[in-house]
Amino acid sequence: MNNLDIRKAIETSHFKYWQVANKLGMTDGNFSRMLRIELTKENKERVLNAINELKEEREKWNKMKQSTPRKM
Repeated sequence: MNNLDIRKAIETSHFKYWQVANKLGMTDGNFSRMLRIELTKENKERVLNAINELKEEREKWNKMKQSTPRKM
């Protein structure tokens, strides 16, 4: 299987492939097809950067949720 490092990064970050594809500005189908062959170093970095950006967005969202007072 190609791009195991990318696939593993997506799994361990608990994102779906469509979320990463959306962050990259492509459809999930195109993203899945792209992963069929081994990516170049530049494309791998691009995908890993997208995963890291999604992680940062999730962390900001979680902090915002925790700091928002709940109404009773």
